[in-house]
Amino acid sequence: DIIVSTFRGFDRTQESVYFWSLLVYGGKLLFIIPVLVLRLPFNYIFYAFIANIVVVLLIAIIYFKKKIPKEIKDIKATDSLKKDLLIFSIPLIVSGMALLILQAVDKFMIGHFMQDYDVGIYNVAYIISGYLNIFIISFVYIYQPVGTKLYAQGKNLEIKELYQTITKWIFLLASPLIMFVF
Repeated sequence: DIIVSTFRGFDRTQESVYFWSLLVYGGKLLFIIPVLVLRLPFNYIFYAFIANIVVVLLIAIIYFKKKIPKEIKDIKATDSLKKDLLIFSIPLIVSGMALLILQAVDKFMIGHFMQDYDVGIYNVAYIISGYLNIFIISFVYIYQPVGTKLYAQGKNLEIKELYQTITKWIFLLASPLIMFVF
């Protein structure tokens, strides 16, 4: 995620498609298919996920080293810069850990107050509802840097028009999926 975010900071969104859409999600599928076809025990799905993470990480590191943005190559990492980055990162680390906890606490509470079966049903519904956000996430991923650039240029009318267009597309693309799920 750090590597993808680095490229996104330089208005390069194709890395998100390469690593998240193709390698992470597509890789999960590629690693799970042999487990299912060979009828291996359930714990092999866990191993397939771990193998996918390792492969994606290695590919991402190699890609980053070859395609590293010039602006990053030119930075000399002084001790004061390292210290500033560490201090800047502490709140991000804390908020990331809080997010992980908040994402799991609902499942623990359901498991504590209800049956294991209920946790499974909730988890499936939670995952399906996450897929409903795919259009919003996709458009926001592109809109955010474009909108920021337009705002910096003082083009508020263009921001409004772009926002309206994106909202229409999200509604048109998500509506059939919502109707299918509900």
